[in-house]
Amino acid sequence: MKNKTLRLCLSASLLLSSACGTQAFAAPKLGDASPRQAPMATVQTLLGAATIRSANANAVQALRLRRALYAGDIVATGASTKLTLLFQDGAQVRLRENTAVQIQSSTAARGKANLLRVLGGEIWARLRPGNVLETRTAALGVLGTEIRLVATEKSSTLDVIEGAVDFHNDFGAVTVGTNQQSIANEGQAPTKPLTIENAGLTVSWSFDLDHAVLPREQFYVSLNRQIVEKELQKRRTIATQSPNNPKAKRDLADALFDMGNYEESLAQYTEASILASNDPQLSGELAVRRGNVLLQLERPEEARTAFTLALGSAPAKTGTPQLTNASLETAPSPADAEDNQDEARAGMAWLELFNNRPQAALTWADTTPSKGVGATLANTALNAEATTVNDKIAPELLLARGVAALRAGQNEVATRSLRSLSQSTSRWRYQGLAWLALAQLDRGDTAAMPTAQKAVELEPDSGLARGNLALAYFFNNRLSEAGTQAKRAVELNPQSVAARVTLGQVDLARGEVASAEREAAQAVALDPMLPQGFYLLGVAQASRRDYSHARRSLNRSLELAPNFLPSASALAHVMVATGESKQAVTLLTDLLPRYPQSDEVLAALGLVSYEGASYKQAESYFRQATEKKPTNALYQSELARTLLYNNRLSEAIATGEAAVHLAPQLGQPRAILGLAYEFGGLRTQAERAYREALVRDPTNSLALSRLGDFADTRPGAAKRLAVGSDTQAFLFDPSLSRQLLRGGINSEVLPTTGSNSSRGLAVTQRVTANDGKLNAIGYYNNDRTDGVRQNADAKSSDTSAFVTYTPNSSSNFYATVRGTSTKNGLFGSDLAPSSDDRQTFGYGQAQFAMRRQTSSRGELWLGLFANRGNAWTRDPNMDSFIDSTSALPTSQQNFRSSALMPEARFDLRLGERSRGQRLSFGMAFADTSFNLRRDLQYPITGLAQRTADQRDRVATGYVQLMARPGARWQLSSQLRLQNLNRTGQSNLVLPGQNGVQSILSKNSTLLLPSLVASYASNSKTTLRLSLNRQTTDATTATFAPVDTLTSTEIGALPFGTPNALSVAQFDMERSIGNHGFVKAFAFASRADQLSIGGSDLLGLGLGLSAANAPVLNVANWRSHGVGLRVEQRLASGLYSNFSLVSRQTSNSSAGSLFNGGSAPYEPSLLATMGLNYIDSRGFKVGLSMRHNGSFFADVPGQITRGRFDAKTYFDLRLAREASARGEFFLQVRNVFDTPQLAFSGYRIGRRQLEIGFNRRF
Repeated sequence: MKNKTLRLCLSASLLLSSACGTQAFAAPKLGDASPRQAPMATVQTLLGAATIRSANANAVQALRLRRALYAGDIVATGASTKLTLLFQDGAQVRLRENTAVQIQSSTAARGKANLLRVLGGEIWARLRPGNVLETRTAALGVLGTEIRLVATEKSSTLDVIEGAVDFHNDFGAVTVGTNQQSIANEGQAPTKPLTIENAGLTVSWSFDLDHAVLPREQFYVSLNRQIVEKELQKRRTIATQSPNNPKAKRDLADALFDMGNYEESLAQYTEASILASNDPQLSGELAVRRGNVLLQLERPEEARTAFTLALGSAPAKTGTPQLTNASLETAPSPADAEDNQDEARAGMAWLELFNNRPQAALTWADTTPSKGVGATLANTALNAEATTVNDKIAPELLLARGVAALRAGQNEVATRSLRSLSQSTSRWRYQGLAWLALAQLDRGDTAAMPTAQKAVELEPDSGLARGNLALAYFFNNRLSEAGTQAKRAVELNPQSVAARVTLGQVDLARGEVASAEREAAQAVALDPMLPQGFYLLGVAQASRRDYSHARRSLNRSLELAPNFLPSASALAHVMVATGESKQAVTLLTDLLPRYPQSDEVLAALGLVSYEGASYKQAESYFRQATEKKPTNALYQSELARTLLYNNRLSEAIATGEAAVHLAPQLGQPRAILGLAYEFGGLRTQAERAYREALVRDPTNSLALSRLGDFADTRPGAAKRLAVGSDTQAFLFDPSLSRQLLRGGINSEVLPTTGSNSSRGLAVTQRVTANDGKLNAIGYYNNDRTDGVRQNADAKSSDTSAFVTYTPNSSSNFYATVRGTSTKNGLFGSDLAPSSDDRQTFGYGQAQFAMRRQTSSRGELWLGLFANRGNAWTRDPNMDSFIDSTSALPTSQQNFRSSALMPEARFDLRLGERSRGQRLSFGMAFADTSFNLRRDLQYPITGLAQRTADQRDRVATGYVQLMARPGARWQLSSQLRLQNLNRTGQSNLVLPGQNGVQSILSKNSTLLLPSLVASYASNSKTTLRLSLNRQTTDATTATFAPVDTLTSTEIGALPFGTPNALSVAQFDMERSIGNHGFVKAFAFASRADQLSIGGSDLLGLGLGLSAANAPVLNVANWRSHGVGLRVEQRLASGLYSNFSLVSRQTSNSSAGSLFNGGSAPYEPSLLATMGLNYIDSRGFKVGLSMRHNGSFFADVPGQITRGRFDAKTYFDLRLAREASARGEFFLQVRNVFDTPQLAFSGYRIGRRQLEIGFNRRF
């Protein structure tokens, strides 16, 4: 930790906000509401006298600072009183003079956070998204904002200083934006918002409430509450028995101070001072104590008077020290009062820190009584390099000086003071260690953690010590321990800003964004001058894609600390996400000359360059960032992605693997590594990387999207998306389109041409708008070809768009539309070619879905999917199509289908987000209809028609568990219950007849379990068992979270479409040297009612049989076998892959030739081999070979089983990517034009040459 960023992050006010007061704030005081209900808010600041009427009491009581407030409490300010309320979610409300509010229940307004009801007066508020306020005449719902609200019995006036507010009552609603005002009068709708000038100046009355929490941990008896409670009873008894004993009252006041009863403590100190008026030493001591308690009560000017009295001088008129040597010499200052003066000077220093004046604090802490106020510790042994303790310097001054020096950025001065204190025998020794640990963290000293641990050992009840130990753990990447210590620090002292920031950082690192944002909001409310708090708040808001508020928070952080690099870097990321890359470049290039060694600035510049498609420049920046901080996995991961698009494949894979090694618990580095593997043709390793990314982070959209594409390339039933779908991927990450195209690329245009007069055009376009809330990506594809023979021509078009909108940080909306059309000839088999058969096919679909976070652990999904299809086929010569029922020739047929499917899902996260454990419940209902019309040729009259109508209603419910039972175990299990209700009828109308009708009815219920269990025996070897059962009648629920098909080898899947399929598979995966990988597997599978052939396979329509392509029905299909996959790097940029599957199939199909033998169209041997080469100049070569063993090519009606010999096929691809903006390619499929057979004599896959150029913009 030698980077300067860390020093900046720790050396500002965060260092000074570790603690305040004592641990006494953790429990309610006497007179508070029942502690059985959770407090809604606390009194953060109080200037003047206010009152409270508790919900469970009729009496009005004086309101105390730090008082916990509960639902129903009524708080009122007097004529000269102002106060601040801090709510549990970080919302902050300030009350002006003569104002009354009632605390509300957090669930009082439709589940939103209803904070309070303004009974009368004026408030200022900085609110969180979803907060609700009420008045007598209106209510307002907040989208995240800063407001002023004035309420009377007859009207409510709302001024929005920043943000947006839904202002409404029973008569109407308006949205009030920044610098706008609306008034809701009794019985009327809120007025139309009007623009007002300088809305922020209307709350100038609240400015004096802006100050930081005092960074001090002060006590007299103990930090242990139980000890103090016992001592308080004893001292109260003594003080009662000795009412005129000033020391007894002092002792009682000390115990009250430690309990947090500051008002009563102040009263006892004051009475003791009156009794001790003739004792100068005790009077000075009591004056210091009064100053300390007044500081805790946030009454700084009265505290200054008390400290000045202890010093023996008149009160200072300004915020800087004004005592002189002469005044000290004339004031009575006995030698035995020197300690009081040292404590008073320390108090003055803390007072200046309270006012955010660290240099003035240093001046007070540097003065010594013996040498006059003008003398400083600079001349003492303390400023020497020696580490020996200077016993002549008071511990209080050493502490105040060390903390003030840290606040002023003088680390060396702070270290010397704090090291001296840490070696003393003072009761403040633990504080010296705690603050010293922070100073050591600031400069990257590895001794910081043991120093902080020692402080906790000395004082385990110190919120300060535990908060700083949490920071030390955090910066040593010990997140669990950091979180534990930070939580304990907050329990001991809820006012500990450093503990809250650390807890927020830990939560953010674990993916607990909502919790991190809540802690950050609390931190900035406690210390509005804290740049780190606003930085954390901005990062959390950006993580929730609330970019507008993130920009405001990060800009505020930079206003407080213009050179605070983490905020500048985070702001640059926000600008990139909202399409403002040029502004991000300007921001970062201004910082780089001043901080050339900052890894954060370099990494942010790398990201900006990547998003500008300047990949070489991005690579340079990321390399520099990783050199500065080689342990940062995200830097390494982004470098890997950039290297990939610089065509430096070997380096990309090596860097991606290094990123995974640095942060094995993160999902995104694994997903990016999967991209690199896929780029090199290492699909098995890519699939594994995507799967493991989802285990670590089930919401990783890149891994979901890529795995879905993997599954969609598989035959038959496997075309159903496996682990996830585009729907889920876009809902998890609405800006997924940024990852689907290369960085900086918004458009791709790909024209192609090739053999058989083929030509095509593919266009992709992505858009980001509305401050990053709206993201869209669209695709258009148009292809034409004359085909390899007569009537094999085809033309098709496919247009689709995917749109996401993020209205707030809790909700994502997703919509997609797609339309396809195809016109082609149906050329028939080689034995019976067709010259006149034509088909037209059209399909359209639309989907709308929503994902909403209902709580910190729960998410709700809702969706509606609809589609419609139409296929028209004609055979003018009636030489191909035969109606299978009547055996009559068919001249034309029309097939229509439509479907409507609503679905819902609820996710419940189990444990920490980083463990990826989740329980999901879902349901879907599909209502699908099919309509078929055929024109038949009757031999005599020529008039006949067949109609068929079918309606399927499929209801599916499922429960899904993703868990990690141990460090090495991963488990995904799902149980589906499905009910199918099918009704239909078929009608054949013959000439002169009423028709022959048949009725179809089916009702079935199936239980469909699936399981994937994996065990990592070591870092290189993984064992996995998968079990899966599915049915083609199942509802294709786009929300269904997991299905095991991506883990299923193709050899275990049948050739054709089964009614039900069960697969069991065992895998052993092992990484070997030189980026190598081996996967061995064994499987057994079973399919029922398998259909092979038919028009689905041949492109003749949707499920419609043709005479020359009848369907083969296999009643019971079985397969078992073993296989091996090997992937290996051979040289720089050259990668190979090899797979071999040996299997045996069988079937039971009564009455067929193949009954009891090998299943038709199932080769017993499958093999593939591939070579992929990519060099840094953009030259790419890909050569692949696939071998299919011989198989039985059965045709219904033949008396013998035909056999198709084993064949080997080769494909070649050559490409040249001259720049990131364009790539030329040439590819040849089936180089040697080796025969391929689809089914029943239909020849497919002849040699095809294609040339294209991909132009990127």
